[in-house]
Amino acid sequence: MKTAGQFNSDWDAIYELDPEWLEQFLAMGADLYSGALAPKLVELMAVAVDASCTHLYTPGIRRHVQGALAHGATIEEIMEVLKLCGALGVDACDLGAPILAEEQR
Repeated sequence: MKTAGQFNSDWDAIYELDPEWLEQFLAMGADLYSGALAPKLVELMAVAVDASCTHLYTPGIRRHVQGALAHGATIEEIMEVLKLCGALGVDACDLGAPILAEEQR
C-alpha cells in the first residue's frame, strides 16, 4: 500500500503497536479490489465510507473520487453518493431536534 501511495501515515502508530492487526485490517480492505464488484462501484462505496459523517476522511474522499472518475463515474453519480452521506446528518437532526425541543420546555 505504501508503494501505491495508499498508505495513511496515521497508521504508522498502529503498525508500531500491533502490526499483525493492521496487516489483517488492510488485507480485508484489499479484498474489495478482488474483482467481485466493478471497480467503479468499489470506488463509489469508498467515497461513501470516507464522506460519511462518522468518518470524514478528506484524503480518502479525494483519492476515491479520483478513482471513481478514472473508472467512468460521472459527477452526477458521485454527487448522489455524497447526498446519501448527507442524509446521515439529517437523521441526526431528526433524532436530536425533538429531544432538544423537549429539554427546552
